[in-house]
Amino acid sequence: MRWLGLSGSDKRKLEELFDQQMWCWGCDVRREAGNLLLAYGGVRLPSPEPRLRSAYHFIVYPSCELTLWGWGVWAAAEKGGSLFIRRARFAMVWRAEAHRTPRAWCERDLAPLLADAQPADERALSLLQAALSWIADYENWIADQFGSAYRAPILQAYPQRQRCKNVIAADGMAAAWREMNDIIRSSVFNQTEKQG
Repeated sequence: MRWLGLSGSDKRKLEELFDQQMWCWGCDVRREAGNLLLAYGGVRLPSPEPRLRSAYHFIVYPSCELTLWGWGVWAAAEKGGSLFIRRARFAMVWRAEAHRTPRAWCERDLAPLLADAQPADERALSLLQAALSWIADYENWIADQFGSAYRAPILQAYPQRQRCKNVIAADGMAAAWREMNDIIRSSVFNQTEKQG
């Protein structure tokens, strides 16, 4: 993630926010009253192996798509390539070729697609920003539909709550994603200015 040029504290905040988001999505999928990823327009891609969990696929805009798993996010755009974001440490892998809907149910299924990863460029940044904007929009939708009364108990039950220094309150998640997107944009711009 060196190419983002984030400070240590911003990198940690991003890692923790992403892990928190992944926890929330898992709870949204298991919601008794119905799967919120499906309600938000996602398409469930069931695993062919019963012991592995489904993936969820979203069209962000006509040329950009996201696939969500419990272990990461895949963003792809026709002219932007593919970006895989691992849940663990928000590690990212980018490649110039776009694979819009990878058929994967565990990370090792992605190995052939990630084998020839390339150094990230502005296309990777664009995919990352599209993904973070989509997450912010999703959390806005959650807040509009259910208020903080839905998300608050989920965050109270978050297993990493005691370990994380940056747990975001239910009513602040969308804003936290937008702020992180702004920090990344500014950091990359500042890094480019220093190099130029």
